[in-house]
Amino acid sequence: MRPFWFCLPLALSGCSSASTSDAPRRTAEPDSGREDARPVADAGHESARDALSADEREPDAAGNGDSAEALLDGCTGSVAVVGGTVSGASTIAFGATLDRGGTWLVSSLPSNVTSTPAIAAFAGGFVAVFVDADGDLESATSTWSWSSPSSVGGVNAVGAPSLAVVGTSLHVVYQGDDFKYVHGIYTSGAGWNSADDPVGGASKQGFGPSPPVAASASGALSIAYGGQDGALYDETWTGGAWQPDTEHMGTTVGALAPAITALSGGTSDLLIVYADPGGVLYFTSRSAGTWSAAAVIDATAFTDAAPSLVALSGGRAMMAYLGTNGLPYFSVYDPANTPAWTSPASIGTDPPGVSSPPAVAPGVCGDEVVAVLTEAAGVACLSYAAGAWQSPTMLPGTAGMTFAAVGSQP
Repeated sequence: MRPFWFCLPLALSGCSSASTSDAPRRTAEPDSGREDARPVADAGHESARDALSADEREPDAAGNGDSAEALLDGCTGSVAVVGGTVSGASTIAFGATLDRGGTWLVSSLPSNVTSTPAIAAFAGGFVAVFVDADGDLESATSTWSWSSPSSVGGVNAVGAPSLAVVGTSLHVVYQGDDFKYVHGIYTSGAGWNSADDPVGGASKQGFGPSPPVAASASGALSIAYGGQDGALYDETWTGGAWQPDTEHMGTTVGALAPAITALSGGTSDLLIVYADPGGVLYFTSRSAGTWSAAAVIDATAFTDAAPSLVALSGGRAMMAYLGTNGLPYFSVYDPANTPAWTSPASIGTDPPGVSSPPAVAPGVCGDEVVAVLTEAAGVACLSYAAGAWQSPTMLPGTAGMTFAAVGSQP
């Protein structure tokens, strides 16, 4: 069974600037970066201020004392990290929060998880959804502390679920144990519905080799997936009903789930990235209801794992992915540039191998992006601002974790 842990840093500012470059290299044997799991029920405490460098503790230009600490105190944004690992037959779980004083507080949370969870900011807190070792789809909520996990509609699922907030409701899409795609809705007060709505409708329910992914755009739920026929598809749920699916002609999707994000501040409202059967990464964007022809992101960008996407300002976005050499990379999309994607570069400075794909979410407290990496030493949290990754913060008690997800709210 898998340990399952939660980290919820409250009032978290950036995790010292270091730009990155090295492009990925294809290798046959990537370094997984794994190590044996360690018990984490008592992960102890760590002060965020203790991690500040001497330079960061210097007064700012206005003489306002500790400028980095002032930012930490003044930030109202929050970040949540959810992860787990394999640990033989034992079940270990904990929840961790970073209070406004900058101290990690750790508490136990009974659960287990079999794949990367989904996490979303909702109703002033966070909701995490995951598949447990019995194949049950479960969720937990957090404001100041995490609830005990509970069943989502009593349904079963495989792979990683996906979450998106549409209006005042939170939507989950997932792959059932029959490999068909299903949709559920969570509302404040009422909780989850039966979570058994067939994606596409009962007469044309979507299915494929990997789970669907979801985003909220133009007041509707949009999902993307690789169909059983190998093509990329998208579907829209609006007004309580599914619209006809759209097949992206000329696309060939491998066994990996795509990634989708809603864009703002540009001419396009949605962006999808996916890997073909050879691991080559492609993208397509939607503008005025029309999807662009799928195109290769970069000739050096390859992966053997599902990518992650996060929207940036001005119609831009960032993709994070695991290179075939076992290292984490990112590329920034800007449709105003030619080419539209920057050359792949390392996440962080000289990052070690990681055991699962990097995950990204919108940054808080002036940062553009927050990312998590599952390293052998533990789960590292990094922020991206002004075109550079900041020094990572290792989350306490996370050595041996093999996957993690991240969510944020301003």
